Amino acid sequence: MGRLEPNGIGVCPKLAQLKPNGVTVCPELAQLKPNGVAVCPKLAQLKPNGVAVCPQLAQLKPNGVAVCPKFGQLKPNGVAVCPKLGQLKPNGVAVCL
Repeated sequence: MGRLEPNGIGVCPKLAQLKPNGVTVCPELAQLKPNGVAVCPKLAQLKPNGVAVCPQLAQLKPNGVAVCPKFGQLKPNGVAVCPKLGQLKPNGVAVCL
């Protein structure tokens, strides 16, 4: 069953749901939405907009950026950095591999 965060972005454990803002959180399969944001809990991918997709389970912050709770830290811009297997791009966005 899914739940809604205060920003209206859904977190669903099995199947992805597309919310009005185009952001989807899907813990099993990742999908790239029109705004280029996707959350994939298993394997991370860097989308064209430079937003990191975090592994394991993800949480969404008010800015809509996913945070990896298991191996993650939050930078001042609210972008997650996954320290276990990750790299930082020049824009400060983490790429979790």
